[in-house]
Amino acid sequence: MAESRTPLKKFQTRSVDSATSWLTGCLDQLDRLHPEHPQFSANRATVINRQGGILFEAPTGTGKTLMAGTTAEKLSLSGHKILWFWFAPFDGLVTQSAATLRSEFSNLRVRELATDREVATLACPSP
Repeated sequence: MAESRTPLKKFQTRSVDSATSWLTGCLDQLDRLHPEHPQFSANRATVINRQGGILFEAPTGTGKTLMAGTTAEKLSLSGHKILWFWFAPFDGLVTQSAATLRSEFSNLRVRELATDREVATLACPSP
């Protein structure tokens, strides 16, 4: 099971469990779609638009990065191939988020925005 080095508080655990459940539901729906179906692309887009995202909205210092990272790590370890995009509004928050992800989540690979732009290197590593 994915665990961060910093233990989650009860409200954080509830948030992570809810987010993980929500996104697992999305992944399960996507797995049930058949690529050969004539409406595959439209059905895939519908599932993603309805259930393919979450937002942790809370005051500063409540552990949003920790909760989002825990959710990402749990889902990444579930067997699905997932590429995560992390958005932050300011350069300082990008740096802070990357540092937290690196220190808290050994199962997530953080890419360098300025230098890590080769598509071939995005492939999942061999087990």
